[in-house]
Amino acid sequence: MSESLVITILPARELSVTTGDQVITIRSAAGTVGEALAEAGIPLMGLDSSLPAENEALPLDGQIQVTRVSESFLVEYESIPFSTEESYSEDVPFGNQEVKQTGVNGVTMIRTRVRFENGIEASREDEEKSTLREPITQIVVSGSKITLAPVGGNAPYQYWYATEMYATWYSPCNSGTGGCAYGTASGAPAGFGIVAVDYSIYSYLAGMRVYIPGYGVATIGDTGGGPIVETNYGVARTQWIDLGYDDNNIGGLSGWVTVYFLEPAPAEIPYFFR
Repeated sequence: MSESLVITILPARELSVTTGDQVITIRSAAGTVGEALAEAGIPLMGLDSSLPAENEALPLDGQIQVTRVSESFLVEYESIPFSTEESYSEDVPFGNQEVKQTGVNGVTMIRTRVRFENGIEASREDEEKSTLREPITQIVVSGSKITLAPVGGNAPYQYWYATEMYATWYSPCNSGTGGCAYGTASGAPAGFGIVAVDYSIYSYLAGMRVYIPGYGVATIGDTGGGPIVETNYGVARTQWIDLGYDDNNIGGLSGWVTVYFLEPAPAEIPYFFR
């Protein structure tokens, strides 16, 4: 006698497969969702997923959702600013700078993983930054060597430093005090030949002689300024100078002028000149 052969016939079921906006109707008697999709020519690939999962049995309601997943990578580059290292040298004239090493910006690469589900961006994730090139520090040497130079023209003076400053003027009875003020911070009488600077830097410059074209030689011997300099003229306090005049001989020079600081140079250069 031969053993009896039992054949079980499983009827195919109608299934509705949804992928994004697309709906596909298939028939399958497969044991799992993954097998049914493969038989229908729409298998899950790579990062794709389904609901129910591909290893689960066919759903009783016949509804299968397929999510097609893909990933791409965006690569961006960011500049890493270089830093500047400054030093001083007595071999370089004061007021001059020499670049001993040119700074170069570094480069950082940022890779971003972008995930798409059914063709629509679902998420972004920045991966770890990687430095492709380290920045190179710029090395600058500023001069501290004092050298004298002639003012030029018909002015027989030697100067060690020249800078642009914003000039205003005052006189004993035109000093903004509401009356006449004949004294100064240095004790010298107010008038022509005495100029004022902001009180915050007066101690560094007191007694220095300067030459200003259109005005002449003067001694820094008075104070003024304050926040009004920045508010009214829009200049830093260290860039302001107030020219003294006599009440009976007001020249009224104002605006940007070149101020030559005459010899002798101080033992230590004020920080705001560096």
